[in-house]
Amino acid sequence: DCDLVQACPNYLKMRAVKAVAGKLALAVRCDHINVESGRQRTADVGRKFKEELRTKFGKWEEPDKAQVVKALPKPDLTTKKRRGGKRIRRLKERFEETELMKQANKRAFSVEAGEYGDDAMGITLGMLDTKEGGAMRNTTEKRKMRQANTKASR
Repeated sequence: DCDLVQACPNYLKMRAVKAVAGKLALAVRCDHINVESGRQRTADVGRKFKEELRTKFGKWEEPDKAQVVKALPKPDLTTKKRRGGKRIRRLKERFEETELMKQANKRAFSVEAGEYGDDAMGITLGMLDTKEGGAMRNTTEKRKMRQANTKASR
């Protein structure tokens, strides 16, 4: 039955009821303290709370302000120093290029490429196609090193 709540639009009424209830509880406490201390009850606190609620409800009904688009700060062109350690080293090992891919990406010097098909588009097996680079290197040494550094093997 509060006139403040009745003046609010429907979508804000529940918030308004909660705000009024909170201020009402504070006003009752102020009155109780005044009576306990022997002072007379006054409506000053209640009027002050009512004005606070009016201004608050007015702000709720205002449309939101448009966001200001701020310019991005000047980028720092230096690369960040990453701390090393086991976790970063493992991450780098997981995403590093394999020996097979390294050989496929290498190009032989002065070798005639085919005129049609994938050779003309640059899609080849690189050094894996040639006699010199066709042998794949064993990568077992690196795997052994990875296994030796685990907690279980210590």
